Amino acid sequence: QQAGLASIRGDNPLLTPPRALRDLPSATLQPDGTATGIIFGQSRYPPVPGDPLDIRPGMELLGIDYEGGVYERYDRDYKVSPVAAAKQMGRKAQIVIPCDVGGKTYVPEKWFQEQRNEPILSWPDAGGASWMKNLDIHHPLVREMLADVLPRLASKYKGNRDVLMNKTAWEPMRRGEGGGPWGHWPNGDRTDASLIRFRERLEQKFTTIDKLNDAWQSKYESFDAIEFPPDTIVGPQPQRSELIRQLARGRCPPLYYEFQRYYKDSYSDYLAWCYRLVKEADPTHPVAISVSHGSIDGFQSIGRDSFQWADVACDVYGMESTHSLDAVFDWSIHRALGRTLGTLECIWNEPENWSNPPEEVVRAAARRNLWRMIAWECRVITLYGPSDTYGGIAYNNLLVFDSGYHLLRRSAGIIAPLKRKLRSMEDVWLGAPIVEPKIAMLKPSTAQLCGWPIGGVEKITGKLHDLLYRHNYHYAFVPEEYLLDGKDDLNNYRVLVLPHATHFPPGLTDKILPWVDAGGTLIIAGIAGGFTPYGQADGRLMKQVFGEAIEYQPWGDYNWKITNTDRLYPRVRDVGPISGETFLTPYGKGQVLMAARAEDLRPGGPAADLSYDLLDIAAPRTAWAEGDELEMILRRDDKALHITLINPSTKKTARSTIHVAGQFASAVDRGIDGGFAVKLQPSNKGQAFDVTLAPGEGTLVSLNLMSK
Repeated sequence: QQAGLASIRGDNPLLTPPRALRDLPSATLQPDGTATGIIFGQSRYPPVPGDPLDIRPGMELLGIDYEGGVYERYDRDYKVSPVAAAKQMGRKAQIVIPCDVGGKTYVPEKWFQEQRNEPILSWPDAGGASWMKNLDIHHPLVREMLADVLPRLASKYKGNRDVLMNKTAWEPMRRGEGGGPWGHWPNGDRTDASLIRFRERLEQKFTTIDKLNDAWQSKYESFDAIEFPPDTIVGPQPQRSELIRQLARGRCPPLYYEFQRYYKDSYSDYLAWCYRLVKEADPTHPVAISVSHGSIDGFQSIGRDSFQWADVACDVYGMESTHSLDAVFDWSIHRALGRTLGTLECIWNEPENWSNPPEEVVRAAARRNLWRMIAWECRVITLYGPSDTYGGIAYNNLLVFDSGYHLLRRSAGIIAPLKRKLRSMEDVWLGAPIVEPKIAMLKPSTAQLCGWPIGGVEKITGKLHDLLYRHNYHYAFVPEEYLLDGKDDLNNYRVLVLPHATHFPPGLTDKILPWVDAGGTLIIAGIAGGFTPYGQADGRLMKQVFGEAIEYQPWGDYNWKITNTDRLYPRVRDVGPISGETFLTPYGKGQVLMAARAEDLRPGGPAADLSYDLLDIAAPRTAWAEGDELEMILRRDDKALHITLINPSTKKTARSTIHVAGQFASAVDRGIDGGFAVKLQPSNKGQAFDVTLAPGEGTLVSLNLMSK
């Protein structure tokens, strides 16, 4: 190794040997959430009966920095506080202040008994913990109680250095009571108190009922006459069927849209209110939230708006999923808002773990997911947990096979050495930002609220993510709101991808069309802005690009069809295998590709190669893998381009040639102790090097910039 480094240092004064792979002192979080390094914790759920924390000897081998998921028993006594117990093991504690844990909120038992005859519950109490209930967060009595209680809970550990952070929301959700398949649950918040707030929100927006009626084309006599729309899962018939019929045609009723928007906004307001109460009472610790249930704000009934939550409700934004789509989405939040990212309930070998795989597969998944999380800016990782979450049927946690097995699983041995390796690269993770993307993936909030079937945006986004990510095209999610309010600008990008953006808010077309006309490349999966938020026919973008007479209609779930291709502009080419599905046209100096059958833009789909042709012209890749699939994350500082490479397969070795545009003086593999020289060879667009990675393995290759 040293000889290899010496051979490339002679004429490259910028290159210094990477630090050895060594243990570093535990990192921590600043009060604003800034991480001084990568921090590993473990969740103790479910706790060993009678023990304040898990104290199994095998845990000491993993180098754990903090205990996650620590509840105070607020109304009860314990012999040793969880913070003191964690300190005895040399760890800090993450304190859960349950403003919303799986839809439940902290409630003092005495207060609950005094108020139980008031309508303070979102739905009837089904038992469970006496100190957490499905409280109606809109009810004045609940808000009054929490305004008194939350500051007292938060102030208990103010200034305590043995506490890492507070967590206010853990798997927060507003779903209602009732049936539906997984993720397709009823909306919650259909309470009398919530209805009052909904009407108040409408009055604030429209000021008079006449203005609301004019916008909605309705005939309400007053705001007090407005009721909730029927629920699409459990609403009464025939109203529910009629609503679904309208949504399936794109004709979202104004009442439905405004309720769905209120549902998300009022929830964000609540979590922001909790954050302020906790932060004012304890400014010495950061506040975290940990979200779950569906990618990119899927599962409409949950009420999540991740960019809002990260903006107003936390210092540390955490997710549970380790999927590459969620990694890019979370990084996009960090990029936009600067929030520290965490994976605060890391079931770290999903989805391979559901069939009790062999230990080598579990170990490979652990390597892959830890590399992926850290390369995409995750700084706080709670490895979950010392027992099987679901009582010995899922086999989905890192340490044990089932709840009765108290030994470390063999694959857990990967944690300590991989932590050592990844922390030894903190000069890159903390000092070299991820390269700015030239491709934007719109987060189409309006279409998510108005679309049918529920989950269409998420399904199509997943296919587009695979289309880009598997071929090393770097992109970021950009909320449509950010383009409208100026928080982001399309001029920062060369390509915009629209994932099933069937409904446009006012003003979005006026942002996109001039950008395309000036040279931007627009890729549309499905249709683009066919309807307003109130379900009125729109399609102005498509009319100007493809033809004023364009007509479109649903063609099965998540897909559309252009029904009058003979009346499009002459410049428009129908390039799909079936007429009326895929179109390519210039628009000003730009290009537009529309696959009305959105699934045609999946990897290997009939429109995939067309999209790659456009991408390679508009936003050519800085680096890409030829051969077996590799994940790739690029970072750059003033000395080097740093390429993280990850083999996503848990079973197959990956052998690839990495092509890099441009010329570099030298390269070193940081994944080997002390670094190892990588041989660069000429390539048709720059340079290349070969790499072989075992299942799930990752590495970091730093390419030294040429001296000026």
